[in-house]
Amino acid sequence: MEFCRMSGIKPGRFERECGLSNAYLSKLKHEPSRDKLGKIFARYPELNKDWLLNGEGPMLNVVHYPAMEGGNELLVNDQEYYVGRPAGSDEVLIPRDAWEVIKKQADSFKERDEQMNRVISLLEKQMDKGK
Repeated sequence: MEFCRMSGIKPGRFERECGLSNAYLSKLKHEPSRDKLGKIFARYPELNKDWLLNGEGPMLNVVHYPAMEGGNELLVNDQEYYVGRPAGSDEVLIPRDAWEVIKKQADSFKERDEQMNRVISLLEKQMDKGK
């Protein structure tokens, strides 16, 4: 199941957590019963029902609020992720903790760039005075 691959959950664990029998997913030939679907959605409310039943729409119910230009955040198995679509590439999922580190590093680089620009400006002024 694509959801298991994306979220790093082994099918057996998914089945146990949803109260499904062993190998239920691999033996599934038709739409699951309402009872089984209820168990799946109760345990994994982030799964988009339209996607699971009809293959329509995004796989996950994404909570839309800007994390960064062009990005969103979502919750998968109690783990927050940043979801982005870099120009010309597929959607990426980055664990929220890692995203926070990346943002801090980017802010740090931005500060250093600004400092370097000030130093360069001062050096240019000093060179102009020496002419």
